[in-house]
Amino acid sequence: MEFGHNTDTYNGSNTGSLRMYDGWNGILFDGDREIPELNLKKEIITSKNIVDVFDKYNVPLETDFVSIDIDSCDLWVFRSLISSKYRPRVVSVEYNGAFPLGIFLTLPDDPTFRWTGGQCFGASLSALNMVAQENGYTLVHVVTYLDEFFVRSDLLKSDEVPPIERFIDKTFERCHPSSPPELMALFVDYRTVKDIHQ
Repeated sequence: MEFGHNTDTYNGSNTGSLRMYDGWNGILFDGDREIPELNLKKEIITSKNIVDVFDKYNVPLETDFVSIDIDSCDLWVFRSLISSKYRPRVVSVEYNGAFPLGIFLTLPDDPTFRWTGGQCFGASLSALNMVAQENGYTLVHVVTYLDEFFVRSDLLKSDEVPPIERFIDKTFERCHPSSPPELMALFVDYRTVKDIHQ
């Protein structure tokens, strides 16, 4: 299952090669269009409605893979998903690599925010990792500039868990132009606001 970036193409989609080469038959969501032959449904996913949308489409409670890439409130959608009755085995979430390891910044939970092509999007690697740890998921891999991959912790052996420091070279990397200061000022420290969003 995937929602966000390039869900209707194979280029840039986290599930594209699974669909093209491995017979994957998951559901895709996009806020702008619906393509029946791809099982792409027109739905805007938010932290408030993700469970209802999954219920609507009879998503398995322990689906194999969910990919989140919405360039805005990714952290909050991720948190709502993995703290619900839905417990995917693997979840990937786009992270903002502009922030160094140990910085816990995220955009607020505002589904109306739209990415404008700069550094103002999503959440830092450390913030997403904190959400994962709070909800029984473990960071196992990071694709530079793109995604963090989390596995449900009960599916891992302790010797399969890499230390987060292994991914330090995946952070403080700028792959987009700078955003205006007023946009960067939108970021909040997840540690200071997480309890407000219970």
